[in-house]
Amino acid sequence: MTYRLAQVADMDRVYDMMYQEVENGRDGFFVPETEDTKPLHVSSTGVTLLCEKDSVLVGYLIMRKPHNAQDNLARDIDLMTCEHSKVAHMESLLVESVYRGQGIGRDLMSRGEQLLVAEGYCHLMATVHPDNIGSLKTMTSLGYQNIMTKEKYGGHIRHIMHKQI
Repeated sequence: MTYRLAQVADMDRVYDMMYQEVENGRDGFFVPETEDTKPLHVSSTGVTLLCEKDSVLVGYLIMRKPHNAQDNLARDIDLMTCEHSKVAHMESLLVESVYRGQGIGRDLMSRGEQLLVAEGYCHLMATVHPDNIGSLKTMTSLGYQNIMTKEKYGGHIRHIMHKQI
């Protein structure tokens, strides 16, 4: 497996994988990004990490730097305003079903955390569907804590996970 940062040209493959996951019936577990967000995930406000095998996309992690945006998860957990600029979202993690259970999601998260910490982020946050046992197991094994559970993304129930570095 090889890991690398995505470029704009890679984002169509990422979004194809994302929409395929929804078509496969995990719609409740997974809320896909919208097409208009593609450029944001390879810019100063976001970064996407890819995992490939023989140039085939196996998984990805989209990370977002929300700063003072209204949807910064820091607002949900009442983190002090002065800390909002130090929050990064582990926005979307997906591994192709045939590769799940092999530690790829954990590797993507660990590598993504290293990138964000190197940039000075010290609050890493994510949302996870309460029944997504695999993702919850990965997140908790990496030190994330479930701070609260609430409706997000148009009525989807999510755990809000937080890890302070």
